Amino acid sequence: MIGGDSYAQLMYLMVAGLPYLICDSKLGNKRLYLSAAIIPLWLISVNYANSHIPFFVLTEEVKVYIRLTFILMTTTFSTFLLYHFNKLSEKQLLTIENQAKVLEEKHHKLKQYNHMVSHDLKTPIANIEGFFSLLKLEIENPNEEIQECMDGIENGIKQANNTIHDVIKAVKDINFMENMSQVNVESITISVLDNLSKIIKTKGAKVTYDFHLCTEIKFGEVDLKSIIQNLISNSLKYSNTGTVPEINISTYKQDDYSVIKVKDNGLGIDLKKDRKKLFDIYKRIHTNKTEGTGIGLNMINKIVELRGGKIEVESDLGKGSTFFVFIPNKIFS
Repeated sequence: MIGGDSYAQLMYLMVAGLPYLICDSKLGNKRLYLSAAIIPLWLISVNYANSHIPFFVLTEEVKVYIRLTFILMTTTFSTFLLYHFNKLSEKQLLTIENQAKVLEEKHHKLKQYNHMVSHDLKTPIANIEGFFSLLKLEIENPNEEIQECMDGIENGIKQANNTIHDVIKAVKDINFMENMSQVNVESITISVLDNLSKIIKTKGAKVTYDFHLCTEIKFGEVDLKSIIQNLISNSLKYSNTGTVPEINISTYKQDDYSVIKVKDNGLGIDLKKDRKKLFDIYKRIHTNKTEGTGIGLNMINKIVELRGGKIEVESDLGKGSTFFVFIPNKIFS
């Protein structure tokens, strides 16, 4: 309106909100397009101001006041921005420090837990095994009833040793913090399906996947494989008798998370009754259907939680379950 002498104010008006636009992660990729739109708008404004006759002409004195006002506004706004982003940086640093403390505490608890399992449980089991070996030497010709009892004790010792071994391995896996990298979800899933091909074929399961909404996730490759394998294994393990198991794996973005969704048509879960024990170690829901220790879900839940994520479940008894694994896009590993 007032010509090229003061067109810089137009630039000021357009770029004033640019830092907020760039830093607003909720906008996602839209912020890049909106930020880029500033450039042509600015060029059009400059061209208009330089090539058109102004509506009115300002005196030199008014121009000086305008320039001084513009400098004052720019200085004030710049100072505000520096203060604002400094506060944001301090807040972010505090968040990182708090996360580091929480992670350190969790790792300490896991180490104590590992020590408890390896020492406090393995030792008495080893003692029982030793005494049982001596007992077998003493009983030369046991009758059928005694032999059945001895076989039960032997199987119990074997199962206890296997359980302890699984728990120790699980804790070590959780404590192992992989370097984060962009992992292709489809290649991981194909690898998992290849590992489970025998049971998939035996059950005649139909497994489908769709990752077009989120092809890559920033996570540890081994951990991501462990999560997907555990969820698919559970879907196969807890399938309905007489029904073809159907499993669908997909991914998508939601807010600041990448989400892995695993849906099946299996036995399902009564969440009102069993939600609390779903991720607890040794707590199994369908105990009369399959064998197992209940460690898998507990392990992957801890892996996800330690990296700032979460696992949610939707399920209807007899109709199937859907697991949602929320992995944060920004992980402080």
